[in-house]
Amino acid sequence: MTRRQRIDDLTTFVVPEQPALSPDGSQVVYVLRTSDADADAEVRTLWRVGVRDGEPQQLTRGQADAAPAWSPDGSNIAFLRAQDGPPQIWLLPAAGGEPEKLTALPLGAGAPLWSPDGSKLAFAAPVDQHAAAGDDDQARARRAGAPIETDRLDYQADGAGLLRTIRKHLHVLELDTRQCRPVTSGDWHAGDPAWSPGSDKLAFAAATAPDADLTARAPVYVLDVTGAPVEPELAGLADGIGGPVGWTPDATALLVVGTTGSPSGHNRLLRVPLDRSAVTDLAACLDRNVMPGGPGYPGALPQFSGDKQTVLFCVRDHGCTHVYSVPAAGGTPSPVVTGAGRNVLGVSVSGTMAAIVLATPTSFGEVVVVDLAAGSESVRTSHGASLAAVELFARQEREFTISDGTVVQGWLIRDPARGGQPRPLLLDIHGGPHNAWNGAADPVHLYHQELAARGWTVLLLNPRASDGYGEQFFTAALGRWGEADARDFLEPVDQLVAEGVADPARLAVAGYSYGGFMTCYLTSRDSRFAAAVAGGLVADLVSMAGTSDAGHFLSEYELAGQPRADPQRYTALSPLAQVGNVRTPTLLMHGTGDMRCPVGQAEQCTPRCASGACRPGWCSTRTPRICSSSTAGLHTGSTSTGAWSSGLSSTRVIRPDQAGHESTPPDGSAGSARWRNGTGYPALRWASCACGPAPGTNWSRQPTECSTPAPGSRRQRTRYSRSDPSPRSGQRRSSCNCSTRACSTSTRRSRTRYPSCG
Repeated sequence: MTRRQRIDDLTTFVVPEQPALSPDGSQVVYVLRTSDADADAEVRTLWRVGVRDGEPQQLTRGQADAAPAWSPDGSNIAFLRAQDGPPQIWLLPAAGGEPEKLTALPLGAGAPLWSPDGSKLAFAAPVDQHAAAGDDDQARARRAGAPIETDRLDYQADGAGLLRTIRKHLHVLELDTRQCRPVTSGDWHAGDPAWSPGSDKLAFAAATAPDADLTARAPVYVLDVTGAPVEPELAGLADGIGGPVGWTPDATALLVVGTTGSPSGHNRLLRVPLDRSAVTDLAACLDRNVMPGGPGYPGALPQFSGDKQTVLFCVRDHGCTHVYSVPAAGGTPSPVVTGAGRNVLGVSVSGTMAAIVLATPTSFGEVVVVDLAAGSESVRTSHGASLAAVELFARQEREFTISDGTVVQGWLIRDPARGGQPRPLLLDIHGGPHNAWNGAADPVHLYHQELAARGWTVLLLNPRASDGYGEQFFTAALGRWGEADARDFLEPVDQLVAEGVADPARLAVAGYSYGGFMTCYLTSRDSRFAAAVAGGLVADLVSMAGTSDAGHFLSEYELAGQPRADPQRYTALSPLAQVGNVRTPTLLMHGTGDMRCPVGQAEQCTPRCASGACRPGWCSTRTPRICSSSTAGLHTGSTSTGAWSSGLSSTRVIRPDQAGHESTPPDGSAGSARWRNGTGYPALRWASCACGPAPGTNWSRQPTECSTPAPGSRRQRTRYSRSDPSPRSGQRRSSCNCSTRACSTSTRRSRTRYPSCG
């Protein structure tokens, strides 16, 4: 018998990633990601499976093993392991045995890359430029606590924090002597390296100019590593942005994912000749963004097939990452792995075979082997079998034609067995703004499945600026955040209300990162939503420009200039300027370690709400505000995971009508007041002055009017009866202290108090 997926399944996912195909094309090594619920941590180990037969076998038993790389002769596997400190490079015999630790760098090492002759490993690693030989932990701790002096804007980075004197530079490890040496230095960061076919040079991209923090330029360089340290030589893209780099087999050109000019628009697949002749965009005719891969943005590095004439690369199409091939000399790209709802999460190529991790509408991802000559696919793992009894609510594809003729793709997630009655609807907005939803199964946004199981409809939309629909669509919101795309959200919601899919009295909106910005933008300009969740949000574009690690470039290339050039324009686009108009109860979630969208963006909203229209209070014609803060967490760009299925769970959010009474409660959410989602987000701390029964509860009576209590009375109680069959069924009593604006909710077994957040 099958069941529906629920929030408790979050720590049971087993998902492969980072495939690495052996040089002879016979085996695939990959990383398997699981969860340790007790430690509240993800676990990554290395596994191996045959290309044509055999069952997967576990190779390592570390807690954080990643980035496997085969030696050219197939005898060893280099990989990263974080054990009692930062990640270091280890070496594992492919035939079996114990791994050997190769590096012991104070700040750790990056992903290893074998030289073609198998004698060396190259990698990028953080280096403290002020470190002295023989520095110990105490010396490093003193520097870490010293005052920061900077005359540049790039003094911080999301995921790394305050950089101080730390820079990322290239290293080479000689395997015969086990000696490791840095090969670049300077007040700049080197991109990941690529070996030349002759094993004598490295290519990489780097923003080395003194004004690189003000002007987006990251040319590509070539560095000879055979002798004494030398300066890198400029190889191309002097005015462009170089990303991941590779070499052509004849060593006459570099393959670069990047742009020839400013970073606005699509990434290109560029063939950059080393003789400085014209650069060729090999994927131009596709009009799609090239995807080299990264957190939240799946893809893979461009790689040559066995004929050394054909390049395999990834692009995003209608939200999904697909694989294409193209002649290295130029020509028309051909599809290799495509299809609606098929999302490629990693690629490794050897000879005529490719190993990929492929997610589908019914799978979070499995290792799939592709025969490039025959075009056939073979699924080689079944790690999702542990959830074989779980039936997912499918993402039903829709298209909505906006009033100006623009077509917006979307997906609905809902329980088809719930009948035709209008249901509560959550509009979930993706980040970016250049990210995108797709039709594949998604282990990150599990709350979509939880909500559907509770009777909700979830709406996912790819508005203007989303990736996978051409560059004109991709750039349609430049300088017009909110203005260009608000109707791409509101008009589809209107259509679903008109169709009887969504209940107009029970509409909610949520989003993280740019989705948090749009959530705040919509609620500051439209009152239709009964509740909202804004995570990692942007509220004030002016302060964002000066405090975000990418604020200067976001202003320059996404918002058409710095705030000082047009302050009125920035005010017009910022949700904070109209926060006094907000009538929607809103949960704000933010990580204090977020440097892309700093926590101050949420903090700026709090005093405005507390002193203005959205002051919390049960007894108010203006609805309560719901607040949240987290003690850690980086900006991941992912939507507010779990806030609806659990984070809002013990709080009742209600929209009052014009008379100041509470309207019919939406079919909301219920659960525990504290919640950890197992994916790196900390437990949330939040409060509200609005309590009530769980979703799916049959309300035996509507709440009475809550007004200022009579003299001598401090509390007004309302009893709700529940008739759902859940283990918590029974009587729930909710009360509100109208003088302190504090709520409590009690059942037969427990009582929980929620302090006011005003």
